[in-house]
Amino acid sequence: MFLKTVFSCLLFLLVSVSLFFVSLSCDDSGNNPSTVTDPVVEDPDIEDPDIEDPDVEDPDVEDPDVEDPDVEDPDVEDPDVEDPDVEDPDVEDPDVEDPDVEDPDVEDPDVEDPDVEDPDTEAPKWVGRFKVLLSRRMDDLGNVIDNIVQVQGATADGPSLSDQNWKTVMTEGDCRLVEPERFFCEENCGFGYKCVGENTCQAEPKRINVGKVTLSGLKTTENTTTMSLGDRTPYMPIEEMVYPPFEDGGKITLSFAGDSALKIDSFTITGKGIAPIEIKNDSIKLEDGKDITLKWEPSEQDHDSIFFEIDISYHGGTKAKILGATKDDGSCTISGEMLDKLKAYGIAGFPRLVMYRRATFKNKAGNVELVIESEEMKYLHVPGIISCNGYCPDGMTCGSDRVCR
Repeated sequence: MFLKTVFSCLLFLLVSVSLFFVSLSCDDSGNNPSTVTDPVVEDPDIEDPDIEDPDVEDPDVEDPDVEDPDVEDPDVEDPDVEDPDVEDPDVEDPDVEDPDVEDPDVEDPDVEDPDVEDPDTEAPKWVGRFKVLLSRRMDDLGNVIDNIVQVQGATADGPSLSDQNWKTVMTEGDCRLVEPERFFCEENCGFGYKCVGENTCQAEPKRINVGKVTLSGLKTTENTTTMSLGDRTPYMPIEEMVYPPFEDGGKITLSFAGDSALKIDSFTITGKGIAPIEIKNDSIKLEDGKDITLKWEPSEQDHDSIFFEIDISYHGGTKAKILGATKDDGSCTISGEMLDKLKAYGIAGFPRLVMYRRATFKNKAGNVELVIESEEMKYLHVPGIISCNGYCPDGMTCGSDRVCR
């Protein structure tokens, strides 16, 4: 019994000692320190893969203070990328005008256009017409008496007025059949006025003087080529000229000295001479229903035109006439239909054709013209009409319209 008690006490003591040493070898959490990493002591030369080193960049983590070269910073301008809101000084904006580059479609207000009138430049308040006329004087039988040259000019404060218009009633080719359209005013317009429309009176233009005028390019009988036309209207020379006074295409110059009182500067008009017109028809007969062809010697120049008129009732007061304007090519045909309509208005004595070769030249302002003209007249033969100038065959009397009846 005693031995059993001693053995039990020794066993209890052995177990107690064992438990004591076991408690000394464990930490507060119950872990064995031989199997757990010491949290307090770190080896400075050994990197912990789970701990970020603040001095080492993680390639997968963006540093907010470091610029990624492949990522655009919206607040940083890329020098190679154009900002649409920023103007490049070396690049022209198509919508912005360069003040040093002229736009061909924009007019420079400081540059004068020669074809555009300056609104600040006052237009001339006067007009002038100067004519050099070559004509052949004829007797009542149509025989040429003399060849003459006439030069005359006039200036006024307005264009001349007419108390009638010519109304076109038929047109055919280069020809027109016209009849007069006279204006009527119930009350007399009075001196210095003219009826220019139905019950419309207008003051006639007044002649004015525009200074000394000189004409050159016409040959005189004294073998000179320059002459004065005077210094007041009507302008005309005192020299006599040869016929023709110039060559076809020869230079003609009309010079104006100007007038400071009227604020008229000096200027010139340059024209060209023409060849005298020469009708080649020996006789022209107006037969019912038949055409007529007018013939003349054409000009070698291209600065003139041909004009003509056929008037068969002027002695009784023109009822109608045919007007023509055509190229200077040597011929022009008038239809029998138009001629028959003209004859229906009535026929007076000495029915005639007057043909003109004309060239017109003007100054830059356009208010003065120089007309170079040559005319020739030829009487027409109308079957059944005998013209008279006071004498008729026996048994007939010369009427006021110069037709024997």
